[in-house]
Amino acid sequence: MTKKLYALQRKGQKRVELSYGALYRNFAVKLDGIQVGTAADRNELKNGKTFTLSNGSKLRVQLEKNSQVSVYMNDRPLPDSPTDPVKKFTNAYSTIFVIAVWTALLSFVLPAILHSTSGRTTSAAASTFTIVFALAFAGFFALLGWLVMQKIRIALWIAIIVYGIDLLFLVFGMLNGSSTFVAGIPVHLFFLYYMYKGFEGLDALEQEQARSQSEVLAPLA
Repeated sequence: MTKKLYALQRKGQKRVELSYGALYRNFAVKLDGIQVGTAADRNELKNGKTFTLSNGSKLRVQLEKNSQVSVYMNDRPLPDSPTDPVKKFTNAYSTIFVIAVWTALLSFVLPAILHSTSGRTTSAAASTFTIVFALAFAGFFALLGWLVMQKIRIALWIAIIVYGIDLLFLVFGMLNGSSTFVAGIPVHLFFLYYMYKGFEGLDALEQEQARSQSEVLAPLA
């Protein structure tokens, strides 16, 4: 039996529970431990089911194409549910941290990689410089990741621009006949996409925070 819990408000108590067996059989939705609805099978979930709560709010569940169950309250995705747009913001700064960690790990083998591909002997000073530069780059991105977590937009732009420049170096190297880091080109494009989508998530988070300050939610039962 699979169980998933969601809060009605971000960082709030997880009051909505989804439970289901294999192939989404015996699918049930509970609010505060009280069952508010069920779905007969996978096909019914694909079409979506809406349950009306006692205060008139609409709780909707739907099976998406990626086999994840989305949960909406009055047509708004619940926090941390599969269609929660704020997750794009989380993915953005997580991507920046991944770049920082990967660069730090790569720094220690980078001199050996450059030596094996170029065939030229690398001096100790050059190897040390390469390692220090890569670690500094990793530290810079770790700082950017932390700043993005603080919702500083310019930090996200800086991360995208700097990583985009790094991508250009890879492309120029490939055009000049170097195949050392060709595999890094699609990885860079993938990471740049996730970082850029972070602006959508940040917009959604700011809108959500603005709504929470202006709305008074009726108690749910």
